[in-house]
Amino acid sequence: MNQQEAVAKFVETYIKELTSDNLTAQKLKSMEREFFTVQNRNKVQRPTTREVLMALKKLMEKRGVDINKVGDYIADLPIFGLAGESFRDTLFASILAEPPEVSIRPEDIETIKKVGIFEAVSLSKGREIEAQKLQELEGYNALIELKKEEYDNLPSVLDQEDIPEPEFDQSKEDEKQWWERFYLKSNPFPQKDGLSDIDTDKYEEVLVKTKPFISTLSSLNRDPLYMFDSGFLLVGGYGCGKTTFID
Repeated sequence: MNQQEAVAKFVETYIKELTSDNLTAQKLKSMEREFFTVQNRNKVQRPTTREVLMALKKLMEKRGVDINKVGDYIADLPIFGLAGESFRDTLFASILAEPPEVSIRPEDIETIKKVGIFEAVSLSKGREIEAQKLQELEGYNALIELKKEEYDNLPSVLDQEDIPEPEFDQSKEDEKQWWERFYLKSNPFPQKDGLSDIDTDKYEEVLVKTKPFISTLSSLNRDPLYMFDSGFLLVGGYGCGKTTFID
């Protein structure tokens, strides 16, 4: 393992500690001593802080960290301040120069000289974002005006004629089936089982009164309320007369 590989391994091993907001120069030296002196027994020399920073930047890019996020890390993380502001600007410049499609205009170079690489990128991006947002805002405002016009042209129930209340006759309502009183066209729960299609005066002619049937009728004759506030289990095979019993 050569020097460059060792530094890359060190950064990958201690990535969490190196990107901590609480990192200090003393903690960095302690980690370097542990890795290069203790673990690797001085097989390679301890790197400079700048070598560590370059390796850390490359690792971020290797892991697919967005270029803007890398710039944020360089600006904010304590480790990137350990090598001085000039080297931090060098890292910013390397980020700006890496994408092949990026071209630096003369006015951009002048801005970089005046305010530094990070501020220059921020200003350039800020102008692009501002122009883009203004264009989007104009489009949104046009849509809002269009929707306002559509809303103003919508018909309103307030403009319709008054609908008179229907006449209500309680005596006629009492004669209706329950579903007719709700103005339904037909019974939504029609029964086709049991005694639903048989006249009540013919019940005695068609019923076969089993023992449970007779027992229940006898109890009801003695006490018409005996089934209230109570429960019972009704069990039987298909067609044995459960629905008829309830009817």
